[in-house]
Amino acid sequence: MGGGSGRPGSHSSGPHTLFSTPMEKWSTPVVAALAVLAFFLADLFRAEYAGLPSTDGRPVPDFARTDREGPDSGPYVPLVFVANAGQLEIATRFQARIPGLRANFRSDGFQLVFDGPPAASDESEGAAVSIAFEGTSRRTRIEGGTPSRARVNYLHGARDTWLVDVPTYEGIAYRDLYPGIELAVYERHGLLEYDLVLEAGADLEQVVLSAPGAELDAVGDLVWSTAQGNLRQSAPTTFQVHRDGTQEELASRYERLADGRFGFRIDGRSPELACVIDPVLSYSTYVGGSNVDEAHSVALDGSGAMYVTGWSRSGDFPVEASAVDRRADSDEAVVFKLDPGGRGLEYATFIGGGRSDKGQGIAVNEAGEAYVCGLTKSTDFPVTAGAFRDVKNLGMDAFVLKLAADGRSLLWSTFLGGGGEDVANDIALDEAGCVYLCGTTRSRDYPITWNAFQWEAGGERDAFVTKFEPDGSALVWSSYLGGRRHDEAFALAVDRTGCAYVTGETHSVDFPTTAGALDDSKNDFDAFVTKVHSTGRSLVFSTYLGGRGRESGKGIAVNKKREVFVCGFTTSDDFPATPGAFQEVGAPGMDGFVAKLAKSGEALVYATYVSGSEQDGCTDLGLDAWELPWVSGITLSDDLPVTEDALEPKRNGMKDGFVVSFDETGSELAFGTFLGGSGDDHATAICVEPSTGFSGVVGFARDGLATDESSFAPRNSGLADGFVIRLDHGICPTPAVVRPLSSGCGAELVVSEPRIGRVASIGINGASPLAPGFLFLSPPGRRPPHVIASGCLLFIDPGGMRLFRGFQTDGEGSYEERFPIQGDPSACGLELILQGAVFDPQAGPLSFGQLTGALHLTLGS
Repeated sequence: MGGGSGRPGSHSSGPHTLFSTPMEKWSTPVVAALAVLAFFLADLFRAEYAGLPSTDGRPVPDFARTDREGPDSGPYVPLVFVANAGQLEIATRFQARIPGLRANFRSDGFQLVFDGPPAASDESEGAAVSIAFEGTSRRTRIEGGTPSRARVNYLHGARDTWLVDVPTYEGIAYRDLYPGIELAVYERHGLLEYDLVLEAGADLEQVVLSAPGAELDAVGDLVWSTAQGNLRQSAPTTFQVHRDGTQEELASRYERLADGRFGFRIDGRSPELACVIDPVLSYSTYVGGSNVDEAHSVALDGSGAMYVTGWSRSGDFPVEASAVDRRADSDEAVVFKLDPGGRGLEYATFIGGGRSDKGQGIAVNEAGEAYVCGLTKSTDFPVTAGAFRDVKNLGMDAFVLKLAADGRSLLWSTFLGGGGEDVANDIALDEAGCVYLCGTTRSRDYPITWNAFQWEAGGERDAFVTKFEPDGSALVWSSYLGGRRHDEAFALAVDRTGCAYVTGETHSVDFPTTAGALDDSKNDFDAFVTKVHSTGRSLVFSTYLGGRGRESGKGIAVNKKREVFVCGFTTSDDFPATPGAFQEVGAPGMDGFVAKLAKSGEALVYATYVSGSEQDGCTDLGLDAWELPWVSGITLSDDLPVTEDALEPKRNGMKDGFVVSFDETGSELAFGTFLGGSGDDHATAICVEPSTGFSGVVGFARDGLATDESSFAPRNSGLADGFVIRLDHGICPTPAVVRPLSSGCGAELVVSEPRIGRVASIGINGASPLAPGFLFLSPPGRRPPHVIASGCLLFIDPGGMRLFRGFQTDGEGSYEERFPIQGDPSACGLELILQGAVFDPQAGPLSFGQLTGALHLTLGS
């Protein structure tokens, strides 16, 4: 559900580039020598750069810190500090969310509010701890530090109450806290730190910390005991900075004063030197976030950026989502966008009203505009003028909206439903920009159009399929889908002709099936697969899918041949697995399944169980560039089949997520991996972006999910946290081939893992230490840089190669850098010639350097 339905128009791809990078700065002589090459500069490689910490010996006291490597999960991208633009109570200037608590920063200090777990009471607030600085300067002011690129938007209720582009920062600073003393606050390793920065001559006696309820323990830490666990502020680490920039660590401690007040004491401090005091706030018990966060659906654009929707009950995903106390049962729809590397938050937009709102499905167009559907109980859910329906019915309605590319506004938003409960579960787009929805309704008056294939509700709960005009103002067609019992639609795909494909589950013996259908007889709860004509007036085909147990269809996609892929779960021992399928027999209990139906819907191309010895189920699927299915799911089995290249070859928790992929016949497992940590983990949706070779997988995790070392938020912070994983399954099926063209002249060029959609390593060994140089790329049909006779000296031939990148070798004469390789299937089989040159200024006026060997690279096919 979400981006994995093979829906036209939901992905875009920019101009083809393979490797690209900005040019590095060169010294003046080198620039002159290379001027003739400027017209041949290729944009074939791209590198990603990160900032570096200070190397001049000065303290890095505040938000300029970059040494954020955590002990368990690698570099930790900091959470943002959000300015108060009216969403917070007036005394709070900034707010930050770290796992388990909110930090409200006020003029004289800060308040830390633990997020309590869901309780019988309506309020979900936990314990609060205050840390204030007494006797501060009247000139004290709080300022944001380095701006964060994340944009935070609050689209709550009426448009005139919306808050957009609320400023966010990587840290904040209290300027002139005391004469000569400033306070910097930032996040590090997932913990909150603050630095007291003392200028030379500043009087430490001024600093008085008011900490009601805190006690000094045996190791000198300040400890607050609360109903939600213990908060601990460690004994400070202190160092003074000498005039030559060197740092000297000093012994320091808290000193108890009267009435819950504390001071700082430092041994051996020289008053004429600057000094930094650095306490750390941490938890002595695992507290977690306030409640439950779930990522429910994902879409990818052509750049690989991920768009995710779901809901947050915590009010802390990833920042405070409300100006008022949240009720324990108050879910809020959230849409956020992660950059293509998954390292940065582009925007987070919270959408809702006064009651529960949930995002269920998401799609994205070529302009990066997200379409979201879901459910709302809020009468003040934000809808737009001219929308199809701007007044909510009683109970629970579906909603559908279009979000601007920057996440700041609703281009349109509408309620959808009747007098009963209505939920939109999935959304898709066609090439004309029309919006398709499927879901479940209990409404006898759900909006049905004159051209529907089914005008009347069949039972107490029916599936529905609805098509909107591109501007959301009217229905193109809308229909019930169901029989006399319970029917639900969970997933939707659209082909290039505008036909809609729907799957879900039915308990109706009279569910509408078509003549010649694969299966026209119901067993227990069966899955169904239905194709709706582009006009909405008729069913092209409709069939049950299942055995004598229970089945549910959870994901659907359609390829260019209009063959249909479906996944879900089954409890049947006679599910119609085909001969020669990967798993023809399941295990007792619940198993996953993947089926491929012929274009006519009258036969199976293949059907296979996805099964271990315990309970398993598939939740969603998408198709890659070769129209092979990639499937997400949930498992309790230790022996679920995985492949040798699995990211996680073993199950870690009670429930784990998984991802599998099959070959075109359904007989071989192309890829299989567990996804999970020590708790319960659910992979709820997958989206495949064929042109980039990436998949986005979303779900929710209880604890300990393994994450990439540079992921946006590598720690769990709540009872259940949403997760987003990007899988790189490559574009070209065959590996690259690298073969030498020449032996070189003393330096070796090496390339490893040169595969589209992956990160390649390019290096030079055996060159002169600390020598400048550059790398060449020769496009197909060109020759490498020319070598004069046997002298091994470089003669620049601008017609034969393209400059790729400048570099400098290290002290051992080596150079290495890793490059993300972009592309699409059309780049498979591309041939390139690579060669390096290391400069030797003593070689003569026509010879600028020494060549490495040349390599002939074929990127796979």
